[in-house]
Amino acid sequence: MLAADGRVDFPIFLAFEKPRLVAAGSEGDCFVLVEANKHVSFGGAQLGPGLVLARLDAGGNEMWSVPFTAGSRIGGIAAASNGSVVIVGRTGGLWDAFVVKLDAEGGVIWQKSFGDRFDQMASAVAIAANGDVIVTGYNQGVVDFGGGPVRSNGSYDVFLIRLAGSDGSHVWSHGYGQTGQQMGEQVAVGGDGRIVFTCSLPNGGIDVGGGQLTPSTGGGVVLAMMDENGVYQWGRLMSNNEPQDLVVDNHGNTYLCGAFPSMLETGGDVLTAEPDARHTGYCVSYGPGGEYRWSLALSDSLFSNGEQLALDGEGNCLLLVTKEHGLNAAAISLPASGMFLVNLNAASGTPLSAGAFGARGGFFNACLATNGDRVFLLGYTDKIIDLGGGTLSPNNGLTSVFVGRLDIRRAPRVTISNLSARVDDSDVELKWNIASGEALASYYLTRRIDGSAQAQVISSAPAADGSFTFVDDAAKPGHVNRYELTVETALGDPVQGSVSINVPSLPTSLAQNTPNPFNPLTTFTYTLAQPARVSIAIFDLSGALVCRMDQGSQPAGRHQAQWAGHNWSGNAVSSGVYFYRLEGAGEVPARKMILLK
Repeated sequence: MLAADGRVDFPIFLAFEKPRLVAAGSEGDCFVLVEANKHVSFGGAQLGPGLVLARLDAGGNEMWSVPFTAGSRIGGIAAASNGSVVIVGRTGGLWDAFVVKLDAEGGVIWQKSFGDRFDQMASAVAIAANGDVIVTGYNQGVVDFGGGPVRSNGSYDVFLIRLAGSDGSHVWSHGYGQTGQQMGEQVAVGGDGRIVFTCSLPNGGIDVGGGQLTPSTGGGVVLAMMDENGVYQWGRLMSNNEPQDLVVDNHGNTYLCGAFPSMLETGGDVLTAEPDARHTGYCVSYGPGGEYRWSLALSDSLFSNGEQLALDGEGNCLLLVTKEHGLNAAAISLPASGMFLVNLNAASGTPLSAGAFGARGGFFNACLATNGDRVFLLGYTDKIIDLGGGTLSPNNGLTSVFVGRLDIRRAPRVTISNLSARVDDSDVELKWNIASGEALASYYLTRRIDGSAQAQVISSAPAADGSFTFVDDAAKPGHVNRYELTVETALGDPVQGSVSINVPSLPTSLAQNTPNPFNPLTTFTYTLAQPARVSIAIFDLSGALVCRMDQGSQPAGRHQAQWAGHNWSGNAVSSGVYFYRLEGAGEVPARKMILLK
């Protein structure tokens, strides 16, 4: 199931203007960056107007929030390790590119700015596995990122840089461009260190290391991959479009989304818009060597947009879509809505599941981040929206920000095998195996008698993988005992198995007491073939009655009673040989025991 069918852990609606970005932390938290038209609060101090960055915990509560300098423009945000976060963009006034890293409390760890008297913009940021910071953007004039001058050859040129995560020091930097405009737009880093980035080419061409790439007419977009050292791996030219987001998985597969005006040449299929459509969203994937894998158009007669991408816990692709009409893809059909979240199979692009949020005809802009199967949505709208936890309405009909966390709910990946039952005397021994591919919470075992609607819980404990045995010493002889084992995942999803066994009736009998000899306490075990009102009588060696212990009415089955070596008056008896007899259940031979002090 997609997150839309899961639960919303914290829905928030805030009365201010458009959001910018969201990043998923490693501890169930998230970072949200918004642009406010007035003073705003996520639960703490009032901040703004302007850009406000906040860290929210797993319950949506503010951990901290900080404002940014008025006039600054934010390009990207990425969560780093230990609760830290990196923000990139352009400073207000000076128009210099900046990179700043904040700690878990919102304090500055380090900050860098790069520029000259011309315009520089850091458009996007990604964090490598070792914590290094990868940034793309564009610059005019000459800028030094720490490795020497990077000179613009035209109006704007692309830069791609790597900074040390510990202190922001220069690792390497590259500039690409020719006459005209070339701008770095998105960047992503795979688990193996490979770096993918996009360049928009409003006019002019570019060489990112593999030769000249020049659009024929109307501009274009270049998608390129570098290794962890910034060495060219592959690059490809796409027709003119508006790329919005980019991700790369641990296998080097790249996913790109955005929108195109009328036609998109992907290098594989040619995607076309519906007649009169103003904007058509898309998603396309390329392999580790840049080879075309698959693509899809988010067809709509008015407009659609591929807003953002993320990878779920199984490596499949999550695509956030804003759209005017409904979604129809493969077996998925959703009604008209302003926003959709679609889970795409990583290998084929086939939709696995999807969810719809918001009213048709509303204004939606949103962004997406994930940490495994934990999904964060941040956006703004002028219409009612429902993330799965109930409707949220804009404040006084104004455009308002929403933020929420959803969980992807999958079919439980838990197997119960070899569930068996066997009778041992009047006991039932149960065995089973548990194998899982996800976190488990607990298990419980119930017993039903002869198909009864009532089930009695006879065992429960935290669940884990492995082989287990449980002995039911209260099974009902002469009846069918049905056992049901339920294993619950950490998300609360149950997986069940069952087994039934006919427990034969046992003859009425009285077992030898244990321990024997004893001092001062011993236990009598007896079995009733039928329900009966019984007692246990105790005699001394002369045959005199010492005491009688009334057990009351007992059902068929095995029972126990204890004697502490006392007489009718409650006084302790002396050492010696005693006899005990079961009364009220027919002729049952008496047994001998020894009290030894």
